[in-house]
Amino acid sequence: MSVVPSAVEAERAVIGAILLDNQVVNTALDLVSAAEFYRDSHRIIYQSIQELSADNRAIELVTLADHLKARGELDRIGGLSALGEMARETASAANIEAHCKLIREKAQLRRLLDAAERIKQNVASSSQPTEEILEEAEREIFQVATQKNFKEPVLVKDIITGVFDKIQELSELKGRLTGVGSGYPDLDDKTAGFQKSDLIILAGRPSMGKSALALNFIENVILNEKLPVVLFSLEMSAQSVVMRLLSSISKVSFERIRKGKVSLQEQADLAKAANRLSRVKFFIDDSSNLTPLEVRSRCRRLISQTGPLGLVAVDYLQMMTSNKRSDNRVQEVSEISRALKSVARELDVPMLVLSQLSRAPEHRKDFRPQLSDLRDSGAIEQDADIVAFIHREDYAGRGGSGAGGEAELLIRKHRNGETGMIPLVFIGELMRFESAARDEYAAEETKVYDAAEE
Repeated sequence: MSVVPSAVEAERAVIGAILLDNQVVNTALDLVSAAEFYRDSHRIIYQSIQELSADNRAIELVTLADHLKARGELDRIGGLSALGEMARETASAANIEAHCKLIREKAQLRRLLDAAERIKQNVASSSQPTEEILEEAEREIFQVATQKNFKEPVLVKDIITGVFDKIQELSELKGRLTGVGSGYPDLDDKTAGFQKSDLIILAGRPSMGKSALALNFIENVILNEKLPVVLFSLEMSAQSVVMRLLSSISKVSFERIRKGKVSLQEQADLAKAANRLSRVKFFIDDSSNLTPLEVRSRCRRLISQTGPLGLVAVDYLQMMTSNKRSDNRVQEVSEISRALKSVARELDVPMLVLSQLSRAPEHRKDFRPQLSDLRDSGAIEQDADIVAFIHREDYAGRGGSGAGGEAELLIRKHRNGETGMIPLVFIGELMRFESAARDEYAAEETKVYDAAEE
């Protein structure tokens, strides 16, 4: 019979240390909870210690015994003699932190065993499809892995040297980006690039070009930054994504590609673009109804195969489902947003997430979106490090053709930097945005329309 992970002696040592020296009680309470004690009697004693501490009462042999007696639990834990024995056998409170951490580790292993048993029973008895059983298994493991771990407050003097070294390191970059470049200089000037662990929300109404701009970001990361990227495309198929990228890279009209009306020269340009794409590490997952848990597990598998990712992108948030099913869509979207931020932090990678907007901008004189327009949940704004809106006055459905023209990237929230408007130009034929200041725009647009007339 297998032995259940436990640290009974450490549990006794923690209780004894608190009885020996009340000064360590806060250290213990910060590090470990009563639920993490293995032996029932120890759990009951520690629960009483928590309650006495909450009432600002001294914790010593007599007061603890009285509290347990008042709850009718003194005999259950072995009486006053059991408490006295723990106090006598503890020589010092010096190792209480190590003992608490050992208790936590064993508790987590027990939770893992419990999860494994539930998975085993589910596999043996469930009539669910294999994919659903696997998803449930991943959810069980995910919940164990993401149990809140203790991280004690740090004294500023202990980290100030490291912070100063970081400042020095940044100054030596001499203006170079500290994060992953977007390909748009004005945007990178504000953000210093997409930073690791940041949740970046790119939102807009339908037809504004959210997916197009996201693919433009991805194009720069894979071709110029030469970093691996994974796109979770819940709306477009992988083939459609690649077709759009080929159009953008080759500067061949997307419509001409889609309709099969490309010239010989354009075929050659597309072949060159395809050759460039075939050499990069760009992964597309076009599964539908993804959960944050699945995003996490698939990213982890990719990282184990390719190394760190340069960018994770999700198109788009409202098409995802939560790991915790809910009839309340606002609550579900809040769970998704919070979970994606956790994944970005855990994987230490910038995460670009596209989001829909409500119809509120259409009912205002100024159509430019605001943070309050984010659809389904205010939690998106709270969780995000950057919130940016793509806005085009001429988009289809508002009197314009949507073929191209001026666009604005509105940074409405930036946790660690400045906000503002970045002017862009949308080239509809290529499903591509360019910086408004770029001289190439005129030449590219001429090339597109010349090709269309052939």
